Amino acid sequence: MKESADTNLTDEDLYGDCLPKATDAELSTIADLVARSVELDNQIEVQLEQIKALTEKKRTIDEKELPDAMYKAGTGEWGSPDGTVKVSVENKVYGSLSEERKPKAFEWLRSNNQAGLIINQFVIPLKKGMDVVADVIADFLKTKEVEFEKKENVNTATFQAFVREQVKAGNAIPLDLFGVHMRNIAIIKIKKPKKV
Repeated sequence: MKESADTNLTDEDLYGDCLPKATDAELSTIADLVARSVELDNQIEVQLEQIKALTEKKRTIDEKELPDAMYKAGTGEWGSPDGTVKVSVENKVYGSLSEERKPKAFEWLRSNNQAGLIINQFVIPLKKGMDVVADVIADFLKTKEVEFEKKENVNTATFQAFVREQVKAGNAIPLDLFGVHMRNIAIIKIKKPKKV
């Protein structure tokens, strides 16, 4: 007996004897389709694990083995003899702020004229009917003794760009505080043949 999604009524409760009885062949078809669907789920899971493993192998080659080999050979660029493949090593710079480091990082940003990177957010628990209060500024909330929580954050992409610019320009920034790490990554460009 199949139950309706919206109620606890069965198909028989809803339709009585109006529903045709399924034949053995129809039930067999349903069982076969279910088995095939489950098998496809299993195959997809295996393929996703293989993709994950291949992605990790490629990352190891692109971020470790190939840059190391090119450094050892004393070159930052390589091209195939036929000109279809070009490889260069780029130094990628990343930064991330953990919750523990945010207060000191924001202090540094403010004292170094970079406060514009900081996003201020207010989380205000309001009761029903207080829609008007939602549009007022923090000072007004303080005078009305409405509880609020102020959060500060930095947009990840904006912060990454700031860190890259500062490192590239040779400006001193607190690398540990900003969670800065650098990687040499081999960038492979393959020239596609022109369509004729």
